[in-house]
Amino acid sequence: PTSASDWLLLPMKEPTQKDIAIGALGSALAGAIDDIVIRQNEDEVEGPITFIGMDTPHLPLEAVRESIYESSKNPSKAFICPATDGGYVLMSIPPAVGRTIPASEIFKNVSWSTSKACITQETALISAGIKVSFGSTYLDVDELEVSMIHLCPDYSWATR
Repeated sequence: PTSASDWLLLPMKEPTQKDIAIGALGSALAGAIDDIVIRQNEDEVEGPITFIGMDTPHLPLEAVRESIYESSKNPSKAFICPATDGGYVLMSIPPAVGRTIPASEIFKNVSWSTSKACITQETALISAGIKVSFGSTYLDVDELEVSMIHLCPDYSWATR
């Protein structure tokens, strides 16, 4: 995407904590892919789909651009930015997902909300025939105080 008009931003239907606990986050993400593919088909466009975690407000735009570029130039490659806690903060998937590769396949057996989320996501992608490349690792904001200390070095005044 070279301009804002080239982007299609769609909010995902929010899964509940119960969905996450029972592993249904993958189903919610697969459903989001299916919705996006329908929209892309209506608009007669095709491109990678990028998921950005809501708990990484400091994720640089350049990381998003890199992920889209990497998944655009190689139609069989996904791009992931891992999180320091073992999860991931961003993932771009190639256009084949939701078309020739079922969306549910890329989330099969992902261990959500664990320190194994990123590695099990990589395994699921590879099992679906998708190569994976990685970008930089970022802190995600799971615990406010710990995150504030990392993100705002001058935050120490608030912990006294």
